[in-house]
Amino acid sequence: MDRMIKANLTILDIYVAEHVNGSTLYYSAMMVLLSITVALNIVFNGTILFVILFTRAFHSTANLYICSLSISDLIFSIYSVYATIDGLSAIGIKDNFKSQNCFVKLYVLYLVALSSIWAMVAVAIDRYRSIVSPHKKKFTPKQCCLILLLVWLFSAGLATIPVSSYSSQQYKVDYNGTIYNVQPALCDSPKLYGYITESLFSYIIPLATISVLYSSIIKVLRKPSSVKSESSIRAKMTAVKMMLMIVICFTICWLPQCICLTSYFWLFGYKAERNITLTFPQFQQLLNLYDVFIASIVSVSCYSWLNAAIYIYFSSQFKQACKNVRKCRRHAIILDDETGIQSGISTIKPTANGRNKPRDVDNSDINRNIEIES
Repeated sequence: MDRMIKANLTILDIYVAEHVNGSTLYYSAMMVLLSITVALNIVFNGTILFVILFTRAFHSTANLYICSLSISDLIFSIYSVYATIDGLSAIGIKDNFKSQNCFVKLYVLYLVALSSIWAMVAVAIDRYRSIVSPHKKKFTPKQCCLILLLVWLFSAGLATIPVSSYSSQQYKVDYNGTIYNVQPALCDSPKLYGYITESLFSYIIPLATISVLYSSIIKVLRKPSSVKSESSIRAKMTAVKMMLMIVICFTICWLPQCICLTSYFWLFGYKAERNITLTFPQFQQLLNLYDVFIASIVSVSCYSWLNAAIYIYFSSQFKQACKNVRKCRRHAIILDDETGIQSGISTIKPTANGRNKPRDVDNSDINRNIEIES
């Protein structure tokens, strides 16, 4: 306490520091949860990257989107832990260098988050093209790489808009009739244009896009005319469940972040921008909202590994590929050209003369699942 007074901190600055110290248990719990999400991200997204890289059957243009999505999710999950810990340690601290560093961390988080979201949209578009319009010419690997490059460049440019709207503007707080200028966080107070940009391009537009695309895919898959066999019906229903799970998980996991952002801006952000004085109870609510915001980061991080887990769970041939990679076996996945439904697996075995010859194996369970590339 004496050290804080010597540093010319106001009574509210000291209150912010005491609030952080009093919430140590809560922050520790959030850090544990974030660490668990990082571990799960490494397991699930790492598995996807490992299988795609080391299995020839998955060396396709469609899986380039999956790789980009997994890489973005891994970076976001790991970096969010560092940014959250560093941000908590800087609450209530007035430091120009740390303030600039805060904006750098914000930009990196926005970049990888937006690239992950829009890579997911690219996956939805690719699935739409392969199932709803199967006769259209597929993208070449170079075209897919170009699309992913555009996604990352788009995300890099878009991330500058919400980040530029943040500031280190101080709040005016009325405490017992005395007005104090308080800066509880190094970079907050997003302006209206940043709030609108973040809400539209990180949640509303992507959610609406994937919902429309997957609804169209589900409508096509449920058509009786497209049914060829009982196994095709089961595979298509599995695809429907997978797409619904992706939309539901995205909606639920990102919703707390959007609610926190909306609450923060309309309750406090615009007041700081317009120099409106907060009452002390309102200032306490602001600090509590910071705590809830950390929980929303955990929710967003959960989506990163849930998305990968959904792909793995609903793709039995992907799980089979994991076993084949572990056993150092090469295999080829045979897909129906019209629907993208897997029709079988050929395991490559060496013959007596040393040449590789495909041997058909019974994969009735695998036939019931849609391939990750579809």
